[in-house]
Amino acid sequence: MRILLVGIGGVFNYGCEAIVRGTVAMLRTKLPQAAIFYASLDYDRDRKALGDLDIQIVDVNMKKHTSRWLVERVRRRLGLGIKLGPWYPSLFPPCDVALSIGGDIYTIDANTVPAGYRHSLVEMGEHLIAKGIDYVLWGASVGPFTQHPEIEAYYRRHLQKCALITAREDITKGYLDRLGCAHVAEVADPAFFMAPAARFPDVPAKIAKTRIGLNLSRLSIAQRYPREEWSRQEFRIVESIRALAAIPDVEILLIPHVQPGDQSADDDCAFLEDIQRQVGGDNLRLLPPGLGAPRTKRIIAECDLLIAARMHCAIAGCSSGVPTLFLAYSSKALGMAEYVYGHRRFCLRLDEIDGAQLVAKAREIQSHSAEISARLKDRLATWQSEALAAVDALLKATS
Repeated sequence: MRILLVGIGGVFNYGCEAIVRGTVAMLRTKLPQAAIFYASLDYDRDRKALGDLDIQIVDVNMKKHTSRWLVERVRRRLGLGIKLGPWYPSLFPPCDVALSIGGDIYTIDANTVPAGYRHSLVEMGEHLIAKGIDYVLWGASVGPFTQHPEIEAYYRRHLQKCALITAREDITKGYLDRLGCAHVAEVADPAFFMAPAARFPDVPAKIAKTRIGLNLSRLSIAQRYPREEWSRQEFRIVESIRALAAIPDVEILLIPHVQPGDQSADDDCAFLEDIQRQVGGDNLRLLPPGLGAPRTKRIIAECDLLIAARMHCAIAGCSSGVPTLFLAYSSKALGMAEYVYGHRRFCLRLDEIDGAQLVAKAREIQSHSAEISARLKDRLATWQSEALAAVDALLKATS
């Protein structure tokens, strides 16, 4: 079987790296002889980050003014070539199955304009399906699109054509059932299958009794609020972190999980640097850039508590046995918290956060930390088994 992993912009997003690494480990467990290809839009960086994996990394970024670019322009003029967002399917290697691996890419944010909405990955999936390739939405959170009937109809038509959708939490599974999607398997996120770095001597030395790992993203604000609200919401979050940092004998380790290096809303490093500068204090430290997903997971394992807005940062904590508080800016965090804990008590909506609320929730989790940690460690084998079930579902759907 020739399997193509496609759908992400690059593993500068450690969550995407965790999905790739977890997926490859799962596929190798069940399909050791499969040829696995990863479609990269950021070839040099992805090859450096993923060079230890037994996969072929394929450069599918069409660089302008190259011979390949000129050929593609001619093909398109002749009606033979196609571009779907950043993707040129003519650059994909031949494959039997395409796994769309972005996690929550089939969603819309609060600022999306419904009129004429199109999604490049949906269009790419449609193209691959038309070519006879089994297209699979892999480890996904989907929607909901209920408030936008025209968008919901657009996604429903596409989702019903997928060979398989593996849903990583029951909110998505329930929503897909309501849309009439028959080929849905509820599984665990592939990131539960990613191992941390075995050895990493540069874990920062502890400087306080309690170490709190903290991941925040400006993107979570951008997706939750209109632009005119961003500054006010950032101020509220900074004040909340200030209250957290004032707890006696606590250190806070700021953990970036997405690092495009472009100072955009998607750049955790830039946002966390702003927080560090505004809050101040020696007990607030920022992890250096470029660690990658396995080493970052290794450091997270040394925390006593993790507070995370990024889904896969939270998964790194839970799968390491670290009591984790989910900061929710979409339904996916609610579903994942429920999957991990069986309840939503350890999940705070982004718009609920203030200093008192955050401190109270951190203290509540810390007061039961030994019990929570033991339960998370006991559950890891189950999560990995449920993640691996996605490969069984894949074999069944494509046989």
